[in-house]
Amino acid sequence: MKRRWGRGAAVTASLFAMLALIWTAGPGPAAAYADDGGITVKINGAAEAMDQAPLLMNGIAFVPVRPVVEALGASVAWSDHSRTVTVTKDGQSARLPVGSKEAYIADRPQELESEVRLVGNTAMVPARFFNEVFGMYVSWDAGTQTVSIDADEPFYGRTKRQIVSRMMAAVPQFSGDPFEDKPQIVSPHQAGKLNTDFIEDGVRTVNTMRYLAGVPDDLAQDSFLNEQAQYGAVLLAVYGQLSHTPAKPKGMSESFYSKGYASTSSSNIYSLYGAAGAVKQNAILPRTVVSYMSDNDESNVASVGHRRWILNPDLKKIGFGLAEGRASNGYRSFYSSMQVLDQSRADKFDYDIISWPGKGYFPLKYFQGNDPWSVTLNPDKYATPDPNEVSVSLTRLNDQEIWTMDKDDDAAGEGKAYFNVNTHKYGVPNCIVFRPGGNMRYEDGDRFEVQISGLKDAEGHEARVVYQVVFFAY
Repeated sequence: MKRRWGRGAAVTASLFAMLALIWTAGPGPAAAYADDGGITVKINGAAEAMDQAPLLMNGIAFVPVRPVVEALGASVAWSDHSRTVTVTKDGQSARLPVGSKEAYIADRPQELESEVRLVGNTAMVPARFFNEVFGMYVSWDAGTQTVSIDADEPFYGRTKRQIVSRMMAAVPQFSGDPFEDKPQIVSPHQAGKLNTDFIEDGVRTVNTMRYLAGVPDDLAQDSFLNEQAQYGAVLLAVYGQLSHTPAKPKGMSESFYSKGYASTSSSNIYSLYGAAGAVKQNAILPRTVVSYMSDNDESNVASVGHRRWILNPDLKKIGFGLAEGRASNGYRSFYSSMQVLDQSRADKFDYDIISWPGKGYFPLKYFQGNDPWSVTLNPDKYATPDPNEVSVSLTRLNDQEIWTMDKDDDAAGEGKAYFNVNTHKYGVPNCIVFRPGGNMRYEDGDRFEVQISGLKDAEGHEARVVYQVVFFAY
């Protein structure tokens, strides 16, 4: 399977940068008040009235303590003597001394991201306090200038905070030259070698995708597969375009070509072409993985093969290769190969379906409006689906709008509803692919229910699949 990013495509921001945006106000004054910037506080989806405006100060969102605490069913008290706010809920207390970054949760010290402040006569606390103390999920939407504080009960076994913690652990860490040995794309060709720490950033991103889909997320890089992928990446860089079956370039030895072809014919492949100053090599491998998971272009939407290889439950070992192609008019090109056909997992993973976006809470970062949904059925539990019988109903529970998709929705153009049943084996066969029409845009808090009917279980009895997805920002 192959993916290409177009000319001048913007470099994907790292997760660290995206998460930083939640709490930074951007250019402008250190503090922004509600009557200036229109900052809103929403608690469990409902806007809360505030006598004192929320503010952003030094990149941190502050909210008034009393109205938020009381909306969460807790009580708040103020001591003039100690200049301390005390919050109490369900017999547990938290003390917040003004001017201190140290709070006391059940008398145990805990550091806040900033000190508690007084604005007029109102105590203001960093919004993340409600994450740390109340177990709420706190986010900042810079576009709407909204602080959201939401309950974060487990949904399909996970909270939003757990998911964000896992995503933070996958933030790319490598800095420096990705190459231990530089590839050579002119004769005599040299494969070169990637730094294994650089490769590990790609592996962590793959494992994050698998975590979100609910399949084993313990993949490891393999030295043989890394070497194979490196030959494939150099072959593509010399060839100058994406192909699983590239012709032998002039001047390349038969031995080198054979090794490269073994990679390109058995891997996910990717290319990037961008302005020289915009391309950051250290971000490329995580970027390739996110692109593979999208699979929204017309050449891939029918099978979502990149995605399915990455989410194959039997996958255990992977390898990455990367090579820079020829520069042209101030633009650089890169080619990558990802070996994904391994099936060496020793323990059999038990599942019913593999869905993308995954069941439960799902970060908006990894699913855009034109991305197809997919559900792969466990062939040990479901019969091969008949495309003439299967249909999908997608309901947005927030407003009860319903999209239905079946065999008549077979046009893959942008903005059109799409449906397909792909029974080819991309790791696992029997995948139902669907996408609602109308240029969908998913929003923070959107809750969808998926119902797939017209299925049969392995014994031939009628069956259906039902699950929910809740998108969230971070």
